Amino acid sequence: MIQTVTGRITPEELGVCAAHEHLTIDLSRMKKDPDTCLDDPDGMVKELIAFREAGGESMVEVTNDGMGRNTPLLADLSRETGVKIIASTGFYKDPYLPEFTAGWGAKQFASHIVSEIRTGIDGVFPGVIGEVGTSHEEMKPIEEQLLRGAGMAAIETGLPVTTHTTLGTLAREQIDLFDQIGVPMSQVIIGHQDLNTDFLSVLYAVQAGAYVAFDTIGKTNYRPDEDRLDSLLELLDQGFGSQVLLSADLTRKSHWKKYGGPGYGLVLEGFVPRLLSAGLTNEEIRNLFVDNPASAFSIKESRMSSILRTLSIEEAKDMQFRLVETMSRHFNGETIFQGGDRGVHPKFKRPKTTVQVESMLADFFQSQSAALVRGSGTGAIRTILAALLNPGDTIFVHDAPMYTTTKETFRMLGFHAVVVDFHDTEKLKTVLRNQEAQLFYIQHARQQPEDTYDLERVIQTVREVSPNLPIVTDDNYCSLKVPAIGVELGADYSTFSGFKVLGPEGIGVIVGKREGIDVVHERNYSGGGQVQGPEALDLMRMMTFAPVSLAVQNEQVEALHKQLNDGVIPEVRAAYMTNAQSKNVIIELKAPVAKRVIERSGVHGAAVYPVGAESRYEILPMIYRVSGSFIASHPELADYGLRINPMKSHAQHILDILRRALDDVQEE
Repeated sequence: MIQTVTGRITPEELGVCAAHEHLTIDLSRMKKDPDTCLDDPDGMVKELIAFREAGGESMVEVTNDGMGRNTPLLADLSRETGVKIIASTGFYKDPYLPEFTAGWGAKQFASHIVSEIRTGIDGVFPGVIGEVGTSHEEMKPIEEQLLRGAGMAAIETGLPVTTHTTLGTLAREQIDLFDQIGVPMSQVIIGHQDLNTDFLSVLYAVQAGAYVAFDTIGKTNYRPDEDRLDSLLELLDQGFGSQVLLSADLTRKSHWKKYGGPGYGLVLEGFVPRLLSAGLTNEEIRNLFVDNPASAFSIKESRMSSILRTLSIEEAKDMQFRLVETMSRHFNGETIFQGGDRGVHPKFKRPKTTVQVESMLADFFQSQSAALVRGSGTGAIRTILAALLNPGDTIFVHDAPMYTTTKETFRMLGFHAVVVDFHDTEKLKTVLRNQEAQLFYIQHARQQPEDTYDLERVIQTVREVSPNLPIVTDDNYCSLKVPAIGVELGADYSTFSGFKVLGPEGIGVIVGKREGIDVVHERNYSGGGQVQGPEALDLMRMMTFAPVSLAVQNEQVEALHKQLNDGVIPEVRAAYMTNAQSKNVIIELKAPVAKRVIERSGVHGAAVYPVGAESRYEILPMIYRVSGSFIASHPELADYGLRINPMKSHAQHILDILRRALDDVQEE
C-alpha cells in the first residue's frame, strides 16, 4: 500500500507521479529571497490543475519540518484537485533544521519520525521519510545523525526514505551509511542524481539496489538537460531503468506558471518529448512515471507492520459521529429513550428492539445483515461457523498458534484445519488452487509477534483465486479501533465481542451476508437464547463511547512504548508494541522476574488480570502476563515478559507503578 494525505491506496492507483516536488515551502528565512516561499493556496490549486491537465496524477511532496510543511493544506489540495499527494516526515539538512533538534542523536531523530508516522502530522499521515540531506561534498555531524535516524525509522516502519544530495554529491556515502545500519536498499531513494557528474557514483547507488531520482529536470542553470538525458540513457542501457524516478523539484514562485515559469508539468510536457526522440518506447516511459514510483513509494514489510494501524483521535471522533448518524436512521427521539422489549416477538422470533439494533449494526458496517448472539466473541465465531459448515469440513487457517478458544471451537465442531502462511501470497494461491476447503478463516488481531500480513490483501487474494469460498474474520480487539473490519474489506462475515466495545457481558456480534445470518436466526429459536432488548440497547449506547476511548488508550500505548525505549526504566531490555490481542506494549526484562513484578504491580494499583480485555470494567492500567499464543512462539517471555495495556490511564502513571514494583523486587 501507499500512504497519501487522504488515506492509503494501492500501488496501481498512484498513476503518473512526480517523485520529488514542493507545493508549500518556505526557505526565505535562510536564503533571504521571497521567491523561495510558496504560500499561495489558490495558486497551488491552479498549478495542480495544470499538472493534472498535463497528464500528472500524483505527486510526492517532500517539504518537511523546518521547510514550511503544511500537511492539512496538502490534504485540502488533494481533495480539491484530485491529485494524489504523498506527504513527508523528517528534516532537511543543516542549516534548515528546527532549533529544537539541536544536539539530537540518531535515536531522537528516529523516535520523532516514527511518532509522526504512527500518529500523523496534524491529522495527516506521511508516506515518505525525507527529503533528508547532506551538504555539498560534506556530511556534517548533525546530518549524519539525521540520516541514521531516518534510516532507523525506515527499518522500523517500512516507509521509503528519500534524500537530498547537494548538487548530486555524496551519493556513495549516503548509500554506505544506510547499508551500514541495515536499511533495505529497496526503501532508499538517492535524490538529485541528475546533477551528479560522477556517473560511477550514480552507478554505485543503483548497483546497491537503491532508486536514484533525476528530479531537478529543467534546472539548466545547474546542468544542461542534454547531459541529464545522456546519464539517464546510460542507466537504461545498463539495465537499471526500473530504479529511476523523475521530477522537477520546483521550489520558487518563478517556477510556477502563474509567474511565467514552466509549472509542475515541466517534465511531462518538456522532457518526455526528448525521451521519445531518444528512442524510448511508451512502455519504458510508463515505467519511469508509473511503475517505478508505485514500487518505490509502497510501504515495505517492517517491524512495525505487525502493528495494526489504529484510529487517530480525530478518526475515532468521526467514527463516533457516524455511529450516531446510523442510530438516527433506526431510532427516533422517542424510541431511543425506551428500555427495550423482551421475549420472542411473534413476527421476528426475538425481541423487536434487538432486531432494530441488529439492523443498525448491519447498516453501520455496510453489510446485509447482523445477529446478536450469546457467548461473546467466541460464541459469535462458533455460531457462524456452525451455520456455514458441517462436522468434518475443512477450514484454511494461518500458520501460527491458534487462539485457545478458537482451537476448542474447531475441536468441538469437528473441523479440520489446513494451515498456510498468509504472508506468502504465491504459496497461498497455490494452496487455494490445489487443496479443497469449505471456508477461509482469518484472525484480524495478531497471533504471534512475527505476523505482518495485511488483512485486506489476504482477502483480495482469496477472492482472486476462490471467489465463492466463504471468508470469516475474527475481529475481536479490532472492531471500532481500526479503520475497517473484515466485512468492510470484502469478507463475508465478521465476528466480535460486544464486551470488548464497552457493551454488557456475554453478547457476540456477527455482521455479514444475509444467507448465513438467516440460518443463525432460524436455529436460535429458544427464548432463553435470545439477546434481550435492554441488553441490545445497552450495547448500542456503549459502543458510541468505544472509538474515542480506545483511541486515547492506543495513544498512551505509543507514548509508553517511546518512553520505555528511551531508557526511563533501566531494567527493561526492550519494549515492543504488539497486537497481542489488543494493542499493547510487551516488555522484555533483563532479569527473569516477570511474575514477581506483576504481583507487586498489583499492590501499587495496577490490574494484574483481565475481565474481558478492554471491557467497561477495566479502568486501571493492566500489567499482566504475555498471551498464551505469544508464549507458545516465544517461551522465554513466560519469565522475562510483561504485557501492559494502559486502559484508561496515562503512560506516566504506568511508569511510576513499574518503578515501584521493580524496586520492591530488587529489595527482596
